Amino acid sequence: MPFSFLTALISDQFRRRLGPVLLVAVMAAAACGGAEIATVTPEPTATVAPTATPGPTADIAAAIAAAVAAALAEQAGPTATEEPTEEPEETPEPTVEPTEEPAVVAPTPMPTLPPTPRPAPPTVTPIPTAAPAPTAAPMPTPPPTSTPAPEPTAAPPTATPEPTATPEPTATPMPTEVPYQPVSISAGFDHTCALFSDGSAKCWGSNVSQQLEVSQIFTYGMVSPGGAFTCGIRTDGAKAGAPSCWGANVIPGRMLPPRGLTLESISSGRAHACGLQAEGKGVCWGSSNSYGQQDVPSKEAFTVISSGADHTCGLRADGTALCWGRNNRGQTKPPEGETYTAISSGGDLTCGLRENGTASCWGAVLGVVNVPAEAEFVGITAGAEFACGLREDGTALCWGRNSERELEPPVAQNFTELSAGNRHICGLRANGDVVCWGENYLGQATPPRDLHRRPE
Repeated sequence: MPFSFLTALISDQFRRRLGPVLLVAVMAAAACGGAEIATVTPEPTATVAPTATPGPTADIAAAIAAAVAAALAEQAGPTATEEPTEEPEETPEPTVEPTEEPAVVAPTPMPTLPPTPRPAPPTVTPIPTAAPAPTAAPMPTPPPTSTPAPEPTAAPPTATPEPTATPEPTATPMPTEVPYQPVSISAGFDHTCALFSDGSAKCWGSNVSQQLEVSQIFTYGMVSPGGAFTCGIRTDGAKAGAPSCWGANVIPGRMLPPRGLTLESISSGRAHACGLQAEGKGVCWGSSNSYGQQDVPSKEAFTVISSGADHTCGLRADGTALCWGRNNRGQTKPPEGETYTAISSGGDLTCGLRENGTASCWGAVLGVVNVPAEAEFVGITAGAEFACGLREDGTALCWGRNSERELEPPVAQNFTELSAGNRHICGLRANGDVVCWGENYLGQATPPRDLHRRPE
């Protein structure tokens, strides 16, 4: 029987049922009829030598025919139609490993036909070579390459300088617009001066000696008018803390302060002025020292210094008062055993404020007899022969001589500061207005209408 006929009979269905016996027969036939097998192999490999082998013998052909007949008889049975729908081995089922078939089939015919098993592996092995498809699946590798790690770095969180780029609060110059109004008030003998928030000063009243001619070049931290002159402490440039005076007797040099002084406070009298240095040392100068009003005790230190008409008083750190100068009315003899928190010297009068808020005065007998005994104050100021106290509610209460109605302050006023001159007194209200009463010689008690207008 020719080999082509055998291969036609052996289909995939038969091959499954015949088992290893049929395969052995096929292998034997292949060994004998190698000429026809060589024409079936898809790729001409180097194993074309079996073409020279002789044809099959009668015994071998009879054996093959018997095996085929047995296979046909078994195929004709009822089991031949059991699985007609099964697909060929090309379906790559994971449970069947195609590489094991040649290992099981090849060894069985090897003992009987040693030279023939060589051509069998090339015909069976090409099927598992198509299996490396799953290994070529590079699916797990793309995710690491396409890692979106640079996204958080690309997201610029540092690009949030928006809050710093909002200079709106700095661009609002509203806080710098300080209203031009007085912050302090001080009354002299015949004129009055006010100190403003920008360091400038304005004076009104008598100007017979140019005591009202405040320099607009300098700025001041304190201003104090005296008899016919005015002194202040400068705050500008290298001259900060230096005293400066203008008015009567300044040109001859009699009211010029000593050079090189640096003061923390200043107070002007009738014809002299005194200042307090940083270490508490007092210093005085002026055009008259006939009563020793400029002779500051050298071994004393003070926290406050105040100049009267012809006398001066200082307040020690322990609260006791020390006065020097003219004493025709007892203005340099403070009560013994008294301590004060504030002190003020006027014409011939000096008053002190006790710690409990009550007042005590000495000198000018006509001015001290009516001192309120139980009244409490937060500030005190002394004039020629009268004094006034500032109460906590902002009202003023005055006592002493009332020759020029200096004891009649306006009612319902909210004062923050009081200052008495010779026979007039002025108060600074909380809204920056200045109100004066008493003697109004040459307008000393009449503040200018343009007081709140900044000088150009």
